[in-house]
Amino acid sequence: MCIFYNKKYNIPTYILRIYNVYGPGNEKGVVYNFVKNTLDGKPVVINFDGKQERDFIHVDDVAKSIILLLKKSYEPGIYEVGTGKSIKILDLANLIASLANKKGKLVFRNPKIEEIRISRAKRPLLKQCKPLEEGIKEVIEWYREFKNKNSKC
Repeated sequence: MCIFYNKKYNIPTYILRIYNVYGPGNEKGVVYNFVKNTLDGKPVVINFDGKQERDFIHVDDVAKSIILLLKKSYEPGIYEVGTGKSIKILDLANLIASLANKKGKLVFRNPKIEEIRISRAKRPLLKQCKPLEEGIKEVIEWYREFKNKNSKC
Protein backbone atom coordinates (compact mmCIF):
# COMPACT_ATOMS: atom_id res chain seq x y z
CA MET A 1 0.00 0.00 0.00
CA CYS A 2 2.80 2.40 0.87
CA ILE A 3 4.55 1.86 -2.44
CA PHE A 4 1.22 2.26 -4.27
CA TYR A 5 0.57 5.63 -2.58
CA ASN A 6 4.10 6.73 -3.33
CA LYS A 7 3.75 5.95 -7.03
CA LYS A 8 0.12 6.99 -7.48
CA TYR A 9 0.01 10.16 -5.34
CA ASN A 10 3.72 10.98 -5.00
CA ILE A 11 3.54 10.61 -1.22
CA PRO A 12 7.01 9.75 0.09
CA THR A 13 6.84 6.48 1.99
CA TYR A 14 9.49 4.58 3.89
CA ILE A 15 9.14 1.00 4.95
CA LEU A 16 11.50 -0.14 7.71
CA ARG A 17 12.30 -3.80 8.14
CA ILE A 18 13.47 -3.75 11.73
CA TYR A 19 15.27 -6.84 12.95
CA ASN A 20 15.49 -8.07 16.58
CA VAL A 21 15.62 -4.99 18.79
CA TYR A 22 17.16 -5.19 22.25
CA GLY A 23 18.42 -2.79 24.86
CA PRO A 24 18.03 -1.60 28.44
CA GLY A 25 14.40 -1.23 29.45
CA ASN A 26 13.06 -3.62 26.82
CA GLU A 27 11.33 -6.38 28.74
CA LYS A 28 10.55 -8.50 25.69
CA GLY A 29 12.51 -10.59 23.28
CA VAL A 30 15.22 -13.21 23.33
CA VAL A 31 18.02 -11.05 24.74
CA TYR A 32 15.89 -9.91 27.68
CA ASN A 33 14.58 -13.42 28.38
CA PHE A 34 18.06 -14.93 28.27
CA VAL A 35 19.53 -12.20 30.50
CA LYS A 36 16.65 -12.44 33.00
CA ASN A 37 16.75 -16.23 33.24
CA THR A 38 20.55 -16.35 33.42
CA LEU A 39 20.74 -13.75 36.19
CA ASP A 40 17.80 -15.28 38.06
CA GLY A 41 19.38 -18.75 37.92
CA LYS A 42 16.57 -20.16 35.79
CA PRO A 43 16.97 -22.32 32.68
CA VAL A 44 17.39 -20.56 29.35
CA VAL A 45 14.88 -22.06 26.92
CA ILE A 46 16.13 -22.46 23.36
CA ASN A 47 13.88 -23.46 20.49
CA PHE A 48 15.06 -26.34 18.31
CA ASP A 49 18.84 -26.86 18.23
CA GLY A 50 19.83 -23.21 18.81
CA LYS A 51 21.71 -23.08 15.50
CA GLN A 52 19.22 -20.66 13.95
CA GLU A 53 20.81 -17.24 13.44
CA ARG A 54 19.36 -13.82 14.16
CA ASP A 55 20.42 -10.22 13.61
CA PHE A 56 20.16 -8.24 16.87
CA ILE A 57 20.17 -4.45 16.74
CA HIS A 58 20.44 -2.15 19.74
CA VAL A 59 17.54 0.26 20.29
CA ASP A 60 19.96 3.22 20.00
CA ASP A 61 20.85 2.11 16.47
CA VAL A 62 17.18 1.79 15.55
CA ALA A 63 16.68 5.40 16.67
CA LYS A 64 19.78 6.50 14.71
CA SER A 65 18.42 4.77 11.60
CA ILE A 66 15.08 6.57 11.84
CA ILE A 67 16.76 9.92 12.42
CA LEU A 68 19.08 9.28 9.47
CA LEU A 69 16.11 8.61 7.19
CA LEU A 70 14.36 11.77 8.38
CA LYS A 71 17.40 14.06 8.04
CA LYS A 72 18.93 12.79 4.80
CA SER A 73 17.47 12.80 1.33
CA TYR A 74 16.72 9.12 0.96
CA GLU A 75 14.51 7.94 -1.84
CA PRO A 76 11.21 6.46 -0.70
CA GLY A 77 11.53 2.70 -0.39
CA ILE A 78 12.22 -0.26 1.81
CA TYR A 79 15.12 -0.08 4.27
CA GLU A 80 16.60 -2.73 6.51
CA VAL A 81 17.27 -1.72 10.10
CA GLY A 82 19.67 -4.36 11.31
CA THR A 83 23.40 -4.89 11.72
CA GLY A 84 23.96 -7.22 8.80
CA LYS A 85 25.54 -9.68 11.24
CA SER A 86 23.91 -12.65 12.86
CA ILE A 87 24.62 -14.88 15.83
CA LYS A 88 23.42 -18.39 16.54
CA ILE A 89 20.89 -18.43 19.36
CA LEU A 90 22.96 -21.01 21.24
CA ASP A 91 26.01 -18.74 20.97
CA LEU A 92 23.91 -15.81 22.20
CA ALA A 93 22.91 -17.77 25.31
CA ASN A 94 26.53 -18.70 25.99
CA LEU A 95 27.70 -15.10 25.40
CA ILE A 96 25.15 -13.77 27.89
CA ALA A 97 26.17 -16.36 30.51
CA SER A 98 29.84 -15.44 29.98
CA LEU A 99 29.24 -11.68 30.22
CA ALA A 100 27.09 -12.17 33.33
CA ASN A 101 29.73 -14.42 34.92
CA LYS A 102 27.07 -17.07 35.45
CA LYS A 103 26.75 -20.66 34.40
CA GLY A 104 23.56 -20.84 32.40
CA LYS A 105 21.44 -23.95 32.23
CA LEU A 106 20.13 -24.55 28.72
CA VAL A 107 16.86 -26.31 27.95
CA PHE A 108 15.94 -27.19 24.38
CA ARG A 109 12.38 -27.52 23.16
CA ASN A 110 10.74 -28.30 19.86
CA PRO A 111 7.83 -25.95 19.26
CA LYS A 112 5.28 -26.82 16.62
CA ILE A 113 6.05 -23.85 14.39
CA GLU A 114 9.00 -23.79 12.03
CA GLU A 115 11.64 -21.10 12.30
CA ILE A 116 13.75 -19.74 9.51
CA ARG A 117 17.37 -20.70 9.96
CA ILE A 118 19.06 -17.37 9.19
CA SER A 119 17.56 -13.91 9.49
CA ARG A 120 19.79 -10.87 9.04
CA ALA A 121 19.80 -7.59 7.15
CA LYS A 122 21.38 -7.98 3.74
CA ARG A 123 21.70 -4.23 3.16
CA PRO A 124 21.59 -2.53 6.56
CA LEU A 125 20.86 1.18 6.60
CA LEU A 126 23.56 1.93 9.19
CA LYS A 127 27.10 0.96 8.37
CA GLN A 128 28.27 0.89 11.99
CA CYS A 129 26.22 -0.38 14.89
CA LYS A 130 26.86 -0.95 18.56
CA PRO A 131 28.69 -4.27 19.04
CA LEU A 132 26.40 -6.98 20.42
CA GLU A 133 28.71 -7.69 23.36
CA GLU A 134 28.62 -4.02 24.44
CA GLY A 135 24.84 -3.85 24.14
CA ILE A 136 24.34 -7.04 26.11
CA LYS A 137 26.55 -5.68 28.90
CA GLU A 138 24.19 -2.69 29.08
CA VAL A 139 21.16 -4.97 29.33
CA ILE A 140 22.81 -7.04 32.07
CA GLU A 141 23.68 -3.91 34.04
CA TRP A 142 20.19 -2.49 33.56
CA TYR A 143 18.53 -5.74 34.65
CA ARG A 144 20.68 -5.96 37.78
CA GLU A 145 19.74 -2.38 38.73
CA PHE A 146 16.08 -2.97 37.81
CA LYS A 147 15.90 -6.13 39.91
CA ASN A 148 17.73 -4.48 42.81
CA LYS A 149 15.30 -1.51 42.83
CA ASN A 150 12.25 -3.76 42.69
CA SER A 151 13.50 -6.06 45.45
CA LYS A 152 13.64 -3.08 47.87
CA CYS A 153 9.93 -2.34 47.52
